[in-house]
Amino acid sequence: HKIREETFTVLYGDLTLVCDGVVKNMKKGETVTVSRGVKNSFFSETGCVFEEISTTHRKADSFYSNENGFVCPRKTKVYLTEDILKEYAEL
Repeated sequence: HKIREETFTVLYGDLTLVCDGVVKNMKKGETVTVSRGVKNSFFSETGCVFEEISTTHRKADSFYSNENGFVCPRKTKVYLTEDILKEYAEL
């Protein structure tokens, strides 16, 4: 993005974030801010729920190397199970 920066917080599971070729393995509770102009991608081997908070969003501010590789739909409904809720209650 040329205009916005993004902050990612892992809420559940693990997330691998790649920023300009540097790999960061994130776990629940960890937060990373990606600055403007930093090429980034992410994936999870075991599943992940994360939150993205970004500065002002502009639709034309996203640039992709390969849009054909996207998972559709891009947004996924998350269902909280008793196990997940219990785990958070113990924190």
